[in-house]
Order: sequence, then C-alpha cells, then structure tokens
Amino acid sequence: MILYVDDILLTGDNKSMLLGIISSLKKSIDIQNLGRPQKYLGLEVEYSEGCVFIHQKEYCEKILQRFEMDKSNAKETPMVTLQAKRLSEKKSLELQKKEGDTVNLAKPVPYREAIGSLAYLANGSRPDILYAVNQLSRRQSKPTVQDYEYVKRVFRYLRGTESYGLVYRGKNDLVESFSDASHRDCIESARSTTGFVITTFGDPVHWASRRQTSVSKATCESEYKAMNETARELNYLRGVLRRLLGKTFRPSVMNCDSESAMLCTAKPGVPCLRHLTDVKDHYIMECVRDQRVTLEKVNSANNLADILTKPLAREQFQKLRDLLVEKRK
Repeated sequence: MILYVDDILLTGDNKSMLLGIISSLKKSIDIQNLGRPQKYLGLEVEYSEGCVFIHQKEYCEKILQRFEMDKSNAKETPMVTLQAKRLSEKKSLELQKKEGDTVNLAKPVPYREAIGSLAYLANGSRPDILYAVNQLSRRQSKPTVQDYEYVKRVFRYLRGTESYGLVYRGKNDLVESFSDASHRDCIESARSTTGFVITTFGDPVHWASRRQTSVSKATCESEYKAMNETARELNYLRGVLRRLLGKTFRPSVMNCDSESAMLCTAKPGVPCLRHLTDVKDHYIMECVRDQRVTLEKVNSANNLADILTKPLAREQFQKLRDLLVEKRK
C-alpha cells in the first residue's frame, strides 16, 4: 500500500486479498475504488498489450503555460554542450567584473518556482532533463540573466517533447545499474557530479544526478565515488524487491565506463584513493567482495548514466534519451 494524503495505491498478486483490504478500509473511512490507476500525483498511466506507459504530458503543458513558454520554439537538447556553456559562463563573469551587478536579473522572475516545477517532472518521469535541472538548481540564490536563459532552454526542449515518458515492458529478470561521473564539472566548487540509473527487468526505476560532497583529485576517484553511491542505492532497491517478490537478485550487475575505477574495487590501498579514510567511502569494495555486485565494463556511448553527468551533443544525447524515455504513440 502506498499512501499520499488521501490518495492510495494498492498492489499485489492476490486480487481477492486486495478487495478484502478495500472492504476493510470502507468500514473505517469513506473511500472510492477507482480501479486500475489512470492518474496519480501528476503521473498519467496508460496501458497497452504487454507494457505500461507513464508520462506527465498534462503537467508538462501546464507548466509551459504557467511560465509563458507554451508558444516558444522547440530545442533538441535541454542544455548547450559543456564547451559552449563554459564559454558563455566565462563571458558572463567578464561582463560582471566590467559592469558590476548588471548581469543579475533586473526584475524578479519565478526562477525558484521554475526549478521546483522542473524538478518534479525530472524525478517523476523525465530523467533526460535531470542533469540540467540539477545544475540550474545550484543558482537559486542569485540567478543571473544567463541562468534564466538556461532555464528557458529546458522549457523549450520540453516544448517539443511533452509526450515523452517511461515505458515498462519487463524485458528480462535482471536488476541492473549504470554508474558514471563527470570530473570537476562544477567550476565554482571544483566538485564532480555523480549520475546513476537503476533498472529492474530492463526498465528504469531510479535515477539521480548529484554533486559529490568532496573534491576528487582524479577522474578515477570521482568514478569510484559514483560507483560507491550507486551500490548503496542498488542494494536498497534490491532489498525492497526481495520483500515484495521474494527474490534476492544477487548479484546485481553494475555497468561502469572507467576501467581504472573498477580495478580499484579489487585492490585495497590503491595510492590514488589513500586519502579516502572513511569506511563508507569503500562500500562498493565490500559489495564486490561479497558478490552482491558484479562489475561490467560498458562503452561510454552506451552508458545510460552519461546523460546525467554532462551536457551531451545532440546525437549522443538523443541516443541515450531514447533508451531511457520514449515518445507516446
């Protein structure tokens, strides 16, 4: 049972038991059985033979209208490439030094409201915009004109992709994850970004894009930290599935595109990781040793988590996006 205020979802493999629970609830509270879920907290659910499609088209159109972007020209990606972004940021800093605070927003705009609306969409059914939202959310205290232009670009991307969402087909019996990191991509803090995607039965169920809590001195270290965080989330989800389905899904596969970071999990005391003295920093090593996680090398071009760690060129972005979300037919 999943309960959010007055919305309840029930699931199980025994229909008579579910109906019995509903009957018991009716004795205590006034409830209405709406049958198979169609909408839940802004998520729209559609069913077809062999699959379930979850999207937020109605919510997406609503926020586009709210922020007056419903008639804007569509963009093919939510962010410009990293090189173009850094060039733009460099020009913005030069302008700020030259003209003082004039690069800050001249009038109040709903920057935080826009970020909050986009974050709900990114965490609900649109992992393809999560990296952009993660980056822009760091600028909420003093957003500049350029920052708000980046926000509007995300809206322009949504303008052409309102119908995209998650498709669940149950293609296999695996619990799998993809891990990646972008080394020191945050110019202000010199910290790296962790990205991961976890799939169950071949379909994405959990994803994240987060700035790491400490500075990494090398790419290998940032990738190792990303694998560490992915392992924690993977084992938690596997525990939930064990309680729900009675299966262990052990070992689970973790895909990573850094061979050096993968080798570090088998060699305690590697020099480049010697300053990671906290036991929790080496959780992935324990998981590999206990055969809870099996590591596999994946090419960066096929690493689903790559879309959550950096702004990609159009071709690569669309390739990975189409592996995560699909367009409503």
